[in-house]
Amino acid sequence: MRNPMVLHGGDEWSRVLLFFAMFLPLDRAWAIRRSPSAPDAEDQVHPTRRGVLSAATFAHWAVVTTLYLRNWVSKRQGICWNEQYCAVQNGFGAADLASPIGLWLRDMPTVCMYLTIGTMAMEGPM
Repeated sequence: MRNPMVLHGGDEWSRVLLFFAMFLPLDRAWAIRRSPSAPDAEDQVHPTRRGVLSAATFAHWAVVTTLYLRNWVSKRQGICWNEQYCAVQNGFGAADLASPIGLWLRDMPTVCMYLTIGTMAMEGPM
């Protein structure tokens, strides 16, 4: 709990994704070196063109989908996203983490309100 601005639960999601990645054939799709059993590079099918469908693939996909769904649901329930439309402005609140453009936008509440509404419209039905 040294820096609560950084500790937001992303490390927990990373651990879950890495756990399921143990069961995926990442060496076929993301390996730097060629497999020693392959005789020629031209004879090989490009590794990213081979589809892999397994329980681990489904679990990995389900974890990522759950992450985005939980984020979407929490935004739908938040007052800053639905009633006050101040979420984007609050996001620029940490002056040491915001860029100069973010600091400039933070002082324009009307623009931030429309950016919040636009974010909600792009993410799905309200």
